[in-house]
Amino acid sequence: MDIPQSKWARGSKLLKMASKMAAQEIGHRLPGAMDQAKKLAARIEQTRLLVETLSQMKGAAMKAGQLLGLEAGEYLPPEVVEILSKLQSSGSSLSIEKIEEILKSELKEKYSSLQHVSQTSVASASIGQVHTAQYNDRTIALKVQFPGISQTIDSDVAMLESLVTKLQFFTDKKIELSPLFEEIRNTLHQEADYTAELDFMEQYSKNFKNKNGFVIPSPIREISTNKVLAMDYIKAQSLKDWTLTASKEDKQFIGTQMMELFLHEYLECGLVQTDPNWGNFLVTDKCELVVLDFGACKVYDEEFRKTYRSILDLTMRREKAELLKISEGFGLIDPRESQDAKDSYLHMMDVVIAPFRHQGDFDFSKETYSKNSKDASIAFAKMLKFSPPPKNLIFLHRKLGGVFQTMKKLETTMDLRLVWQRMV
Repeated sequence: MDIPQSKWARGSKLLKMASKMAAQEIGHRLPGAMDQAKKLAARIEQTRLLVETLSQMKGAAMKAGQLLGLEAGEYLPPEVVEILSKLQSSGSSLSIEKIEEILKSELKEKYSSLQHVSQTSVASASIGQVHTAQYNDRTIALKVQFPGISQTIDSDVAMLESLVTKLQFFTDKKIELSPLFEEIRNTLHQEADYTAELDFMEQYSKNFKNKNGFVIPSPIREISTNKVLAMDYIKAQSLKDWTLTASKEDKQFIGTQMMELFLHEYLECGLVQTDPNWGNFLVTDKCELVVLDFGACKVYDEEFRKTYRSILDLTMRREKAELLKISEGFGLIDPRESQDAKDSYLHMMDVVIAPFRHQGDFDFSKETYSKNSKDASIAFAKMLKFSPPPKNLIFLHRKLGGVFQTMKKLETTMDLRLVWQRMV
């Protein structure tokens, strides 16, 4: 299936979808036209139509839908979340002919310095795809962005926001989700800026220069543009494939490296690669962890990290009144919430840090931490009437949650009290 490339093609597809949704909307607003159940069913059909269109278009709209399903799941009807979860990054990709057109347009005379661009992509996602090539007698990777991505971010996210705002009616919540969508919009604009990603890659290389066991690909600035990112090609296995044959000892090592990655980037550097997708990690023959995809990096200044440490410290010491006060100021819970909701928040925080209270090595594969924290988070979200997802923590917690899930899959054990001492 071809991905719409031109502004006109992408715009007409969105317009066609919007026309269908608008026609349904007119029916919703007719007096007595539908009862609540039928209106919800119609909204679900709108979501299905949206997902089908985004899957064909890929790009920012698809990525925004994925993030929405992950980060706002408790704020939407479960039927809608199930549909959004069907959005996958894999699937359609551009032909080599179209990729070469983009490379020629972006690199101009420098295109002739490339040889043997791979006929098929070695990786593909919602915003672009990766090909290998030869440059100055070395193998490199070329990350090529799909056409029309950056121009459609605002309109695509606005359409999602409009639909979600209407869907909230069926959850009996009065939560202002605009900050969440603004964070998603800003992050997508950043991800579509390959020049910014190149700068982040260079900074990461400096940050991890003296950290053993990590590999950060070096970008190649002279043949990179805002839409094409060139970097060294690292010969390594995908994390998924590597786990199929890796020894228990090597899995333990890579699991601890995932935690060390997070601790170093957040605590010492204040610069975090926030996408924990397994596709962004490789493992070399020397059992080194290769980190990829720096488009969604977030910077956390010292003041932010200081407040975050205070929240963790108060949670550990169960100083509930002060914890609530700081959490409200930090945007974790709205002061207007009920006492039951606030009690649920305190319980959730207590569950979240439970592994750090554990005596001895914590076994991520056997403990029920993931289920307990998810249950506590769902219970808390169901009680909320006013509190949106905390926009300044969405991507940080996304990364930390991904680290924990990876450690679980790798059957990692670790004394988290030592981690706590570094964090707090």
